[in-house]
Amino acid sequence: MSSSAPPTEQQAGENRTRSICEWFWVRLPLLAQHMSRRLGAITGEGYYLAARPGTGALLPPFAFTLGLACGWFHPGFEQIVYQSWFVLGSALLLAALSGQLGLLFVVGYAFGNMFLGPATPSGAPSWTELPLEVGVPLLIEYLVLGLFLSQLSTVSKALARQVPLPKRWIGGRRFAALALLEAAAAALMVWGWVRALPIVLRPRFTWSGAPEPADAMVAIQQIALALAGMAAIVTLARLALQHRTAFSAACRPWLDHLDRLRQSVPASAKPLVEHIPPLAALALQVLLGLGLMAGLMDAWIDALVALAVLGIVQAARKGILPVLGGWPALAARLPVIVRMLVGIAVLALAGPMLLWFFFGQASGMRPLLFITLFSLVIFLLLLPPAPSGEKNADGGGASLAPAT
Repeated sequence: MSSSAPPTEQQAGENRTRSICEWFWVRLPLLAQHMSRRLGAITGEGYYLAARPGTGALLPPFAFTLGLACGWFHPGFEQIVYQSWFVLGSALLLAALSGQLGLLFVVGYAFGNMFLGPATPSGAPSWTELPLEVGVPLLIEYLVLGLFLSQLSTVSKALARQVPLPKRWIGGRRFAALALLEAAAAALMVWGWVRALPIVLRPRFTWSGAPEPADAMVAIQQIALALAGMAAIVTLARLALQHRTAFSAACRPWLDHLDRLRQSVPASAKPLVEHIPPLAALALQVLLGLGLMAGLMDAWIDALVALAVLGIVQAARKGILPVLGGWPALAARLPVIVRMLVGIAVLALAGPMLLWFFFGQASGMRPLLFITLFSLVIFLLLLPPAPSGEKNADGGGASLAPAT
């Protein structure tokens, strides 16, 4: 009786590559879903990269390792990450390709920066010596990086889909229009985020009393446009690759296998974060918002005002504070993109007047804090939670449809 021959060394290597690819693009997102639906969507974003097992197996470890090396050795910077165009450029390139790659880069960076390399300049206190003044601002830095880099491609896709296109635009014309819109959205997001980094990450210096690197602030403003352009180019390349993969007969058998594997594992009935009581979840979101706005605060009174406004806004969004009534259904009659443009116009008109008023009443960062809180209220009214029964599109990244 003949028996099947053992796999050759080449076949064994291919099987290992396929197993690694399966773990990162199927099993990891399914595991993440047990914690949070959003985290599951982020770790599965970039699924098109799994169409070629070698690429799908190589890129996630590469993203983590590159982040680890950047956090450990600090290439191009000594004090803070936005001093290095190399680190920001590498992170944004990976994030524009996939939310999972952006997230893995930040996880690697945070681990390397906090536990392997010097998280603070030589001679400055470490986070183990001053956990509040140094450690918490470090966590804010990782949070700012992680939230943006893990959702850049998803949010830019969702924004592009909100723009109404002529119904006669179908096929290639529609895909090209959506691709250009998504690239433009990614570029604008990157430009705004990069220019905001020196302000958002101010706690790295203000909390410990260290001097802020003024030269780095000037440098980051100068390269913001270049990084935005790079994000647009990478986004267009990603969409072209997605489009090609969606119609590739050679990739289809492997993708069908991955789809069957995903469907064979039952999804978590209720992620862990959904077991958190509503008030506790509200408190966590408010604290998260305070951390992201900490760079705009100069005194404890600023934190208390921000706490009150954030608490009211988040409670209204969750329906805990019933102040919106039937407004969400009324606002939903207008497309999201129209409401966003209205909000931007309101801030553009009212912002200079508010700045003039607040700078006459306060100094430091407080006027910018008040403007930020004002914008939160404006966008709560213009972008309220979806009416009951209406589902928000989150731009999940698992689809290989040509329009994505």
